[in-house]
Amino acid sequence: MRPRCNPVRPVVRERCRWLSAILAGWILSGFGFGEGTPADTADPPKALSMRERADSARTYQIDIRLNVSGKLQAAIGEGKAASLDLKVDGRFRYRERLLDGAGPGPESLRSVRHYEHAQADVIVNQRKTTSRLRAAHRLVVAHGRHEGILLYCVNDHFSPDEVMLLQVPADSLAVTSLLPEKNVAVGETWSPPEWLLATLTGIEAVKKTQLVCRLQQIERDVATIAFEGKIEGAIYGALSTISVVGIAEFDTSHRYLRRVRLTQKEKRMIGSVAPGMDVTAEVVLTRAPASSAPPLDDANVRRIPLDPPAEALWLRERFFGDVVCTFDRQWHVFHRTADAAVLRLVDNGTLLSQCNLSPVPRMPAGQHTPKTKFVADIQASLGDKLKEIVTDAEIPTRDGRYVYRVAVTGQANKLDMQWIYYLCAAPNGRQVSLVFAVETKHLKRFGDRDRQFVERLRFVR
Repeated sequence: MRPRCNPVRPVVRERCRWLSAILAGWILSGFGFGEGTPADTADPPKALSMRERADSARTYQIDIRLNVSGKLQAAIGEGKAASLDLKVDGRFRYRERLLDGAGPGPESLRSVRHYEHAQADVIVNQRKTTSRLRAAHRLVVAHGRHEGILLYCVNDHFSPDEVMLLQVPADSLAVTSLLPEKNVAVGETWSPPEWLLATLTGIEAVKKTQLVCRLQQIERDVATIAFEGKIEGAIYGALSTISVVGIAEFDTSHRYLRRVRLTQKEKRMIGSVAPGMDVTAEVVLTRAPASSAPPLDDANVRRIPLDPPAEALWLRERFFGDVVCTFDRQWHVFHRTADAAVLRLVDNGTLLSQCNLSPVPRMPAGQHTPKTKFVADIQASLGDKLKEIVTDAEIPTRDGRYVYRVAVTGQANKLDMQWIYYLCAAPNGRQVSLVFAVETKHLKRFGDRDRQFVERLRFVR
């Protein structure tokens, strides 16, 4: 047995994790601002209020059709990248009940949703995979943030794939902020809140943003709004430029935003946890008043906290069949096979750590790999990169697991490093090893996140 410590070369995965990389920021094109303006009349244009009704129970049926096409650029080592064809076909249907906000700006956006259907077919280089939301995870809270709409499951923890599946461009909770705060006449323009485009596209670090709306026409009971914008910034630390163009329809009789059609175009550099991309997403979203029947009734809504508890945002993933890891959203599953998994920790755009997980040969029940053997394997694996064994200790647990931690220092690629190794063994003899690689300059910022990760690791049947 030898713990795996060397970084695993990124590989191409035709799984919906590409969807996660894609659904983090999206793309709009194809609607002009200069068309559809009514001819001048003798009378001045009448200003229209386009504020939605503020009923206590504002519930809508949401239907979304998503189509994505373009190219992914996956790093393959030595500064080279592979170009991959991408197509995504997504369908989403849910009821959404709007809730009181938790603060100003994007924090004013809150809702609870019950998904009837959420599925995306992803084709990368002609290989198709399908991502679906599990039935037990259909009750979802949406919470506005500057960097996008935060989604979490009421009853359980999402998997990373599920989070990415649901992060659709132009989220239904955010699009209503396109509506003007004051009355406007046909032909008038306005600028939505400065934070809106980042929230719509998932840009985390904004460098430049601009979004303009225009009341194009009013015909019968429908006011048509054209909008377009552009934003530059970063997603997961990778530079990204996104342009959006679209049309929104406001029902003037029943006073609600009923339809949005948009095209979003994104160019993103290859990042530390996601591929580069040059993609276009087409989204058609419809909204219609709906019932607040369970599970969106008052009794259930009252149980939803104003601010999500930290543990509600954790993600959960299973590796090697019986190893379940629960971790915060700064960890990203970068690569996985039947006998290895790699996660990367990104904090405010900085790659802080890489964690490699590997199964270890099983031992008889009640036994584990000897400490001397584990340390010897570490020394053999690192070779001349190893400088010093800093600490080694058994970590107490409450569930019968054996956990042994070894921290060593050294140098790799001329960088001062610390590697933190763990041997975890279940009472039945099942074992797994982990190694966290951290640059020495990031140790203080990294803190005890290795311990947090290992404390939540469980062996299941």
